Amino acid sequence: MNKYETGNSALKSWVSFLTVLFLGIGSFSVFLCAMDVRRGTAGLSAAEAEQTQKLREELAKQSGRIERMAEALRPAQGPGLAADAKIWISDLGGIHPRTERRARIPGEKRDTSPARGKSARDTSSPAPDLQTLVGELDNFSAGVLKLARTPADRQLTVSISAKSEFYAAQIASAASLKRTAPDVSPEGLGKRITDPRTVTELDAEKQEIEQIAAALPPAERGNLPKIVSALEIMADDALKTGLEDRRIAQIPPVRADTDPFSEAAGTLLRAASRLADIGGRRRFGVFIATYLIPAQKTAGATPGWEPRPQKKPKLK
Repeated sequence: MNKYETGNSALKSWVSFLTVLFLGIGSFSVFLCAMDVRRGTAGLSAAEAEQTQKLREELAKQSGRIERMAEALRPAQGPGLAADAKIWISDLGGIHPRTERRARIPGEKRDTSPARGKSARDTSSPAPDLQTLVGELDNFSAGVLKLARTPADRQLTVSISAKSEFYAAQIASAASLKRTAPDVSPEGLGKRITDPRTVTELDAEKQEIEQIAAALPPAERGNLPKIVSALEIMADDALKTGLEDRRIAQIPPVRADTDPFSEAAGTLLRAASRLADIGGRRRFGVFIATYLIPAQKTAGATPGWEPRPQKKPKLK
């Protein structure tokens, strides 16, 4: 082999080596980006990603404490609380010692396996009693709203906050416990609505509830008139801000399989997801807890979020 052949062979070897090297670097970079997106921290600095993950884990731990207290106390007004808290653990990402940075992306398929729920166990629970449980639920209702990096985060956490608020109110009322109740009035909420489609949807859902109420004897209508009035106040207040009025004068007859209370909860979650301030999102969550969850056929752990209510024909 002459010197030229030797040189060509060496050159080919270097080219092959560099090609493999660049391909490896590229593949590793794609892998890192995919992992970043999966954790829901894409676009964040290292410090911000760490803070977001820490918040998810702390909220999952708090859900674990609520789950264990509910299992121990079995409150009559919250028979589904332990099961819902276990789902919240999964929705918030859980705690995975072997993959410390794994956090669930809102909207990703939920994993409610025992192993995942167990991963968020926290042994620092206070002594279980109903007053402590109500306080934990109140703190959780407010704290979960801090997870608000994306609209999907905000929709999910307002839904969780609403169900936690619902349980706190029900348990405190049944046991005559001391509790600082949040503002449950609909006044002022409409001013926080920024999309005219929200008003259109709320008004359609209000009309559906009116139809349901009209088909019942007056003695069996319960809180339905109160819900109708609250939704009407909210829609009117929103229109007073200058939003375009796209309400439909008369909607089709409501179907038997329709749950307008769940649909209204979903509408308000979308409205809340557009708000940057926690106080505004908290007000929407309290409204859902007070007016809509008690009337829903099946509220689930995340009312209005997942499973999503059946969609009505799109409103223009």
